[in-house]
Amino acid sequence: MSGEFSMQPFSESDRRGVFTGKAIPAVDLGRADVVQQVIKASKEYSFFQVINHGINEATILNMASVAKEFFDLPAEDKEYYNLWPSKPTKYREVVRTYSAEARKLGLKLLKLISEGLGVESGYFDRELSQGLGVESGYFDKELSQGLLMTINYYAPCLDPTHTLGLPKHCDPNVLTLLFQGDVSGLQVFKDGELIDVNPLPNVLVVNLGLMLEIVLFKAYRFLSYLF
Repeated sequence: MSGEFSMQPFSESDRRGVFTGKAIPAVDLGRADVVQQVIKASKEYSFFQVINHGINEATILNMASVAKEFFDLPAEDKEYYNLWPSKPTKYREVVRTYSAEARKLGLKLLKLISEGLGVESGYFDRELSQGLGVESGYFDKELSQGLLMTINYYAPCLDPTHTLGLPKHCDPNVLTLLFQGDVSGLQVFKDGELIDVNPLPNVLVVNLGLMLEIVLFKAYRFLSYLF
């Protein structure tokens, strides 16, 4: 990649006091106090790593493996695909399985947040539907069915000055579940500091999005990040 494509995602003022060795919280969904853990992590960071999340490790590894197979395909095979590739052969089957499990986890996290806030489990469905001017209960069916999955390939770059990164941003959706694989580089910007989020085996990163902020108003802090 030539130098003309370089992009510095942070200004010099943003970089003051960064890289402190801090970490985002880790939430264990198998613990009895999981509701308190989720609420604390959400209020303080709006980011956390989740363990014992219920998604089989083999399902996650299969997803990572088939994604790598896709990116390893010849360019002429990949250029015709958009949202639903038919190659590799197992791609659709694996993605269906992983997506279903990811959706279950997302709904479980929303229920835990609802419980922690002392509201009914369908609170987010009702509030989101009213905010978008649709009938109450729409998201109880439709949002639970909807899921957008993005698979990114970060090619190795030996010279950091030529790395094309993302600027600070917040996700505009309700909830993001991220499997990092073995790729480092995710950072959360909090209180003037960059916090590295190091990838761990069978661990997912949870990011509360801006749509959830609209519902909760000032209940949580929403932090920008880059990857």
